[in-house]
Amino acid sequence: MAGFTRLIESIATLAFAGMLAGCATALPNAQSQPRSQPAGAPIAQKMKCPADNGVSVHPCSVALNAQKTSATVKTRGPKGGSFTIRDNHCTTKDIVTVMGSGNLWTITAGTGKGRCTVNFLDRDLNGRKIGLATVDVENEGS
Repeated sequence: MAGFTRLIESIATLAFAGMLAGCATALPNAQSQPRSQPAGAPIAQKMKCPADNGVSVHPCSVALNAQKTSATVKTRGPKGGSFTIRDNHCTTKDIVTVMGSGNLWTITAGTGKGRCTVNFLDRDLNGRKIGLATVDVENEGS
């Protein structure tokens, strides 16, 4: 009976060691880990921007600071539409100003710091909403 107990203990020890070895090899190494963006780095410009009914804006995130005080964004939508700005926070708090027409718009840092969203509303020739595209803006100030 003692020999059988010793055999079971040996098997259990080997199984436990095997589990540990399996867990250790299953851990990804540091080089294969996705890298996060360092704090204070500009927001990635290559990100996929969402579309609403064919209406989109690129880039859809803009970071402004003392070195980068403005950014140009390009709107896209179905032919025949026209864009207007819908903003209840960004320009009223002087975080940014938005100027432009057609499909090219310039977002310029204001005197206020903060985050906000600029909405680009696309309407058809009859004034009906086609879709809404948004740009998330962060102004770190100058």
